[in-house]
Amino acid sequence: MSLFPVYAPQELAAATVSNTHAAVSGADATSYSFSSVAFGAADAKRLVVVGVSYGLSTGPTSVTVAGNGATQHVEANNGEENSSIWSYALASGTSGTVVVASSGSPTGAGIIVWRVITSTPTVSDTGSDNDSATASTTLDIPAAGVAVGNVMTRSNTDRTYTWSGLTEDVDAAIDTGDYSHTGASKAFAAIQSGLTISATPNIAPTHRYPVMALVSWGP
Repeated sequence: MSLFPVYAPQELAAATVSNTHAAVSGADATSYSFSSVAFGAADAKRLVVVGVSYGLSTGPTSVTVAGNGATQHVEANNGEENSSIWSYALASGTSGTVVVASSGSPTGAGIIVWRVITSTPTVSDTGSDNDSATASTTLDIPAAGVAVGNVMTRSNTDRTYTWSGLTEDVDAAIDTGDYSHTGASKAFAAIQSGLTISATPNIAPTHRYPVMALVSWGP
């Protein structure tokens, strides 16, 4: 008989995700400052996740969340459009400014913001796609984990998208008749191995294929 007490391992609470904000600018600029961005309720385990859509072959050189430098997790580009996902662990505050900057001058930018609550802020998996008419790739997601996705495209007609694998949060034009972006997210109770996630445009691309970026986190 053991003389020491036996404790069951502590189970982590399931991660949660919610879309809190989206904003666009059709201006040509090297820096975009989006003010009064909603981050959702403060929490010691909160990640502010930012999907960035950029009308430039290269992506942002930096993204700040309420003055704090965010970390880039994944990027996709096709020589003319760029999609990336960034995050910063921000425990306090419910809103602030998000600044997206680059060395080039994009012809428009958009952000989609999610509030992710997780005890393990290290990214579980990433995915990207830049060479198909329907943006699609696979992603691993831990049990009780979450995933987010960001897609951008350029064409002569504004696009809307139908997502599979994640639940659409945002579908909007960045620069009317030029760039558009869409974002999606979902929480998963069961583990997902090689889950196919896609975003299908309502009109086939006539200029460039869409660019997709995906990230998952565990509980």
